[in-house]
Amino acid sequence: MRTSPDADAVHDLRVALRRCRSVAAVMEEVDPDRSWREMRKVGRKLFRQLGELRDTQILEDWTKKLGTEQEAVRHRLLSGLEKKEAELRQAALKVAGKFDQRAWRKLEQTLSRRVRVVPLDGLAAECLALQRYEAAKELHAQALRTDKPEHWHMLRIGVKRFRYTVESLLPERYEAWGDNLKHVQDLLGMCTTSMCFRRKLRKRPAANRKRYARHGLSASTASAMGGWMLTGN
Repeated sequence: MRTSPDADAVHDLRVALRRCRSVAAVMEEVDPDRSWREMRKVGRKLFRQLGELRDTQILEDWTKKLGTEQEAVRHRLLSGLEKKEAELRQAALKVAGKFDQRAWRKLEQTLSRRVRVVPLDGLAAECLALQRYEAAKELHAQALRTDKPEHWHMLRIGVKRFRYTVESLLPERYEAWGDNLKHVQDLLGMCTTSMCFRRKLRKRPAANRKRYARHGLSASTASAMGGWMLTGN
């Protein structure tokens, strides 16, 4: 990330941080050791900064895919997004430069032992995963009652938390469920990005907005929503 802050590096680092923070949040429920909370605290600022940068990169990618080079609205959108990305990239590099690697390594040594409090594929692990599953189901019910991207975004986060809990604590089940969970997560990502993209387009002149949206945005949303429903959730 520090040497090559491209989209892949930003994505990979943010996913790694989310995995660690998700496991820490789960373990806090059964292990009182304050190191779990400290781990989440150490990575919080960098995680949030990377999130804003990653969101901008995704919108930039969608803008390139859904429009043609001749469209004025595409040019204006890209110009604004590229400027914003450059600013956010510099801010992320600044935060990454201040990341406390020594504290992180110390936490890694401590927590690699503490995580054994919950045996893999055991009853405690199943209970913790079930809690995340029930939370995701509730978020799903809330999202179905609205078309606001914030609710679908929260649902995607809920699915991620369930997925990472299963991946970390129930590896046998993850072998069977992992691909489907990743597929659902990706579909929800398409949904939320599409909704955010539509919101951004509403700020543009109506003629350009309608023509640009017809290039595939509606189809992308329908495909993602349909795929989500076909999973049986």
